[in-house]
Amino acid sequence: MSANKTDHYFRRRFTMAHELGHFLYHAHLISDGVDDNRAYRSAPEGRFYNRSIGKAEETEANRFAAGLLMPRDLVLAEWEKTGSLSEVAKRFQVSKQAMRIRLEGLLGVEFGEEGPVASDTPWPSIP
Repeated sequence: MSANKTDHYFRRRFTMAHELGHFLYHAHLISDGVDDNRAYRSAPEGRFYNRSIGKAEETEANRFAAGLLMPRDLVLAEWEKTGSLSEVAKRFQVSKQAMRIRLEGLLGVEFGEEGPVASDTPWPSIP
């Protein structure tokens, strides 16, 4: 496993957790390896393009990383305490984008720059 050393520390943490998810869930599909692009999708550029790793596997690896780095109960407790997307993201050492996606799934609401926005669209829960 490796991460781009020029990426921010928080992104490298998510990348490594994502790749660990591939290792744990998809070892039988990995073979020689997997090259993911910036959107965490198996990509043809690189040395290890893997056609066996598709969108479902990438989503599963992302969810694993989210659960590992942003445990449900701890995130919800921190959100209740601070109510700040930036503060919660910093506390868990993840990007605001990663925390926004996690909170949207956990709370079932859409987030703007710093917090929930009104929406009629229901969001699926992420365990």
